[in-house]
Amino acid sequence: METNKTLWMLDYRVGDWSKLIPFYAADEAGAWLEAVSWAMKHDITLPNDVILIHFPNGFTVHKSDLPGEIRSHEQS
Repeated sequence: METNKTLWMLDYRVGDWSKLIPFYAADEAGAWLEAVSWAMKHDITLPNDVILIHFPNGFTVHKSDLPGEIRSHEQS
């Protein structure tokens, strides 16, 4: 089964700096699952003010583009 996933950015602060972590997910609930999984994998405790930002049209990072959507082939 093919699923369209859109770009989400996890935005959290460490001191005076903001960190953006990109994820692709089918919806906001899936993006939160990806964010929590990422944080656990990297042994990071996310602060209470962490947010997810949806970028369905993509995001440009230093002259590189992150596409706003990807196609994922999932097995049933």
